[in-house]
Amino acid sequence: MFKLALSGTNPKFYEKYDLKGICGFIKSIGLDALEVVDANLEPLKGTERVMGVWSNLDIAGAKKILDEMGVMTPVVQFRYAFNKEISADAERHVKEFKASIDAAVQLGAKKVLHYLCFEVFKTQDMQLIHAYCDEPLRYAQSKGIYLVMENEFENAANQTPEKMLAIMEEFNNPYFLTNYDAPNYEMAGCEGYPYAYNMLKDYIGYVHLKNVCVYKPKFCDSRYEIGHTISGGMYEGLPIAFVSAFEGSVNIPALLKRLKDDNYDFYLTFEPHAELELAMEDIKKDMVVLKKLGYAK
Repeated sequence: MFKLALSGTNPKFYEKYDLKGICGFIKSIGLDALEVVDANLEPLKGTERVMGVWSNLDIAGAKKILDEMGVMTPVVQFRYAFNKEISADAERHVKEFKASIDAAVQLGAKKVLHYLCFEVFKTQDMQLIHAYCDEPLRYAQSKGIYLVMENEFENAANQTPEKMLAIMEEFNNPYFLTNYDAPNYEMAGCEGYPYAYNMLKDYIGYVHLKNVCVYKPKFCDSRYEIGHTISGGMYEGLPIAFVSAFEGSVNIPALLKRLKDDNYDFYLTFEPHAELELAMEDIKKDMVVLKKLGYAK
């Protein structure tokens, strides 16, 4: 059996449901864990919500709701890098990164999922990566929190498994790991599994569960999130669609077996990118398959 969670990052969820509502959906499909993103929490009184900013959020209030609903928070997501207006501010990035680590401690999370600022990184600049990550890593390690870097298919710093491996080897720290999102490597024109997995397996600290395919209107539901293009390989420039876990280009059953064989013991987190109704349908459908394969209760 795997421990399963839902990512709260899909706007279709947090635009309709508050934290209590998302927890209710999670419980309704047999899950009990949420990867919390800043948009799932309410800002403190007298402050405004800013994407990626954790320092002005009501963490205590969120913890109370999560506890009341019986939902755990294994991972906090730090998505400051997505905020184009402020992402180039490295000093503020570090400040908010540390605030997300504090939130992880307060919420009982073990790991913080983080991103590099794709507006800033035009190449794999290790000196710049250190400027964005060194101080947060020291702080996280002092708190017993692991940092897991997302592999971003549009980020020149870490879009390929080779680049991510170089970062992992550069830091060489058990508290600095990578999130493994196999479809993101496919979108970068790489083989998400088994190639990327084999290269990075010693550094995988977290796994996202979704899939992806080349978008063709004839074959693909338009309710899936569309708008990105493949950033490398023979299909470079073609549009992509995020699809349910067992419907895309990545061999998810083989990946799950490999994770089990390799004793992966942290969470697999659904990360749907689709209209709300379709996303909910897909998660339920994926749960049925996971149960049939013996990976879920």
